[in-house]
Amino acid sequence: MGQKLSMPRQRRVEYPDAICHVMNRRDRREDIYRDDADRQDLLMTLAETCQKTGWQAHAYCLRRNHFHRVVETPNANRVAGMSWLLSTYTIRLNHRHQLSGHLFGGRYKASRCWRNSGLPKYHPRRSGSRVSSSVRSRRRASMRPSNARRAAAVSG
Repeated sequence: MGQKLSMPRQRRVEYPDAICHVMNRRDRREDIYRDDADRQDLLMTLAETCQKTGWQAHAYCLRRNHFHRVVETPNANRVAGMSWLLSTYTIRLNHRHQLSGHLFGGRYKASRCWRNSGLPKYHPRRSGSRVSSSVRSRRRASMRPSNARRAAAVSG
């Protein structure tokens, strides 16, 4: 029987002043938060990550089973920051609900955003899907509707 050789995963490229769109999904596509307290805790953990790493958060969107975030990393520390963010939120959620184990499935996705290029390609306005009014009204996204329309017109 031949031994199956596997390639190591590609190393993540980091550099100073990068603007990146990062996204991570819950394992088995389950909800990443159970209630508003969990949602607030995720937002607080996202803010703490920015404080610890020096990141600048440009936009975020919390969905039921995943989140998107556009960040600028002045210190080329996206990998360390995402590691801290994901493990800290997982520990807090597990402790609060008396759970154990991992929360997120697989590696987070990251793509470089070019300056002045409009919205990331995964943004609902760019992909043609609609942004529901319930998402906007519950403050799960950092862009207000008027800003989203203006950004969509620019990225057109």
